[in-house]
Amino acid sequence: MAQALKDLPNITKTPNWTINSVMAACCRYDLYNAGDNAAYTAMLQKVAQFKNPSDVFIFMIAEDIAKHSHCQTVSNVMYILANEAITYTFEINGRDDI
Repeated sequence: MAQALKDLPNITKTPNWTINSVMAACCRYDLYNAGDNAAYTAMLQKVAQFKNPSDVFIFMIAEDIAKHSHCQTVSNVMYILANEAITYTFEINGRDDI
């Protein structure tokens, strides 16, 4: 059993999102319906700065979206972002061509 675990590959999972994927999630779930264009643009500019968001950064964007949305919680917006706006890339042993 120890040998089998030793032979497992090193897998790196990297989250990715784009302005378009966040915009699509906002449209699909009627988010940012209590914000103005300037605030929405500022939030999307933050998304563009961090193409590989950490959980903390997802929280920060979700908090902004929830603040500018009717009847939304931060945790619900995080769930929406994680399942609708974020995709993942994988590397196996430091390579993405395997």
